[in-house]
Amino acid sequence: RNRDKWEEYELAVNDMVSRTSTTLAPWHLLSANDKRHCRVAALQTVADAMEKALHKRRVTRKK
Repeated sequence: RNRDKWEEYELAVNDMVSRTSTTLAPWHLLSANDKRHCRVAALQTVADAMEKALHKRRVTRKK
């Protein structure tokens, strides 16, 4: 089963995230033990990033 390879999978995911996450396009790892909580956390992460980008844009325009 897939669960038999969980350790290998976890190592591969951690390696992929560390190699591909950048300041411009960071990975956000969310706990998926509870689907509802995970969905809310994902939406909150996107909303926070959008708010930060919009704030940065407003500050830049005011100058």
